[in-house]
Amino acid sequence: MGVFGLLGHGATGCLGDVIAEEQFTNDFRNPALPFAPAFPSAQCADSRSIAISPECFASIEPPCYVASAMGCVGFPRLVEMGFADTRGEEKMPFEDSSSPRIEPCRKPGAFGRFYLQELVNSGGMADIFLATDDAKQTRAMRLLRPTSFLDFATPSRFIRGCEILSQIHNHDYVIGYYSHGKAEGIHYCEMEYVEGANLKQLLFANDELLHQSVGNILIDMAIALEHVHDSGFMHLDFKPENVLVNRSGHVRLVDFDLAQPKPDKPQKQSKNPGTPAYMAPEQLKREGIDHRVDIFAFGVTAYELLTGQKPFPGDSADEILRRQLDSSVRSPEVINPALPPALCKLVMKCLDRDPDRRYPIMSVAVLELQNMLYVD
Repeated sequence: MGVFGLLGHGATGCLGDVIAEEQFTNDFRNPALPFAPAFPSAQCADSRSIAISPECFASIEPPCYVASAMGCVGFPRLVEMGFADTRGEEKMPFEDSSSPRIEPCRKPGAFGRFYLQELVNSGGMADIFLATDDAKQTRAMRLLRPTSFLDFATPSRFIRGCEILSQIHNHDYVIGYYSHGKAEGIHYCEMEYVEGANLKQLLFANDELLHQSVGNILIDMAIALEHVHDSGFMHLDFKPENVLVNRSGHVRLVDFDLAQPKPDKPQKQSKNPGTPAYMAPEQLKREGIDHRVDIFAFGVTAYELLTGQKPFPGDSADEILRRQLDSSVRSPEVINPALPPALCKLVMKCLDRDPDRRYPIMSVAVLELQNMLYVD
């Protein structure tokens, strides 16, 4: 048993849960994969073995993300990145050290029937606190930051995200939900506390957990999206920041503020918030959309996880769309030749600019991932 934080190398004073560290074995072989006739494989909590070689990622440079002076250490490892910008601009998990520091909406202390122990993270839309409830149970509290009295959209989006989460949270790979409401004039969401980091942080740190658990992460992300769609919703903000990864390599999907009911056929949205790098061409062109935009976003995230690069880099939505429409994205195996061709084909199918050529439903991608990555 031990106390640890995933990215807290050299950090002191971090809060942590006392949990059993997973043991990993190195004796699995899958001769069906020509890129790695023998390799280590993570033995997961549910006895699955995932057939992707850690050596595949040894030469991959981490993406060039901006990190603040605080870096990715010294925090409890809950990072519930619910900070989607309504203008579609990407928010970093921590502020740049040169930018003005965001003051939290309140200080630690009593808050309704909760006690806010410590601020975990702050963003443009919400603050995340490690908290305890009136029964002394550990919780993660997401508090909506103050908005102008004329801003009705932000509180409405926050409440809708809480309501959707309340309907779909009963799943292994979706963040747990307990309640939402208002205390001291502040909207809050009471959630499961996860000892982990988000996928973007792990990519930035080139964390060893990615080397050990990339197969788990890919499959768990796909199953989480499958559950969201089967529950009748589109996530519409699927990206690495919104995927928490715990120490055993399993995920929790978070942030349902932008989620919408899944239509029977593509429908135009009145507004178009999101993060352009993970948005499908039909989103960026403001055409009708359905759940297949989430499948595209899954492809972007998987591509980034396997190569360390975004398939369609750009500094603006227009530049990203131009790359999506005017250029052919390189297959992941061009960047990382050790990857299984079947896995690369799956990612490329998710990334097809034509939604009709993507997977029709996430369940098909889940089945293919399980068939190619599980070791008997």
